[in-house]
Amino acid sequence: PVTLPLGDELPGGQLLARVLGQPGGWEDELLRMLCEVLRPGDTFLDVGAHRGLWSVVAAHCVGPTGRILAFEPDPTNFALRTATLAANAVAHGVEARPQAVGDCVGSVL
Repeated sequence: PVTLPLGDELPGGQLLARVLGQPGGWEDELLRMLCEVLRPGDTFLDVGAHRGLWSVVAAHCVGPTGRILAFEPDPTNFALRTATLAANAVAHGVEARPQAVGDCVGSVL
């Protein structure tokens, strides 16, 4: 399972965290497929990385010789994605960019 900090505050200031990837979750089949496709040394683009679930799973699949490029323009989600990588001890080969990806140069509101 992947620990995914949500950043939501509970009464008393406790951080709400959720574990994804548990049996029966909607993403089970997609996560399995991702790991069947990715191989050690591969490069994975996580466009709209949100809070980092796919970056963490992909990093485990590609291993220390692989590379993850994670793009997330929202500052809050970008910070949570960083926390997700730390909570799951994933640092190797992950390059995070606080940028949007599109088919033209411009600004995102």
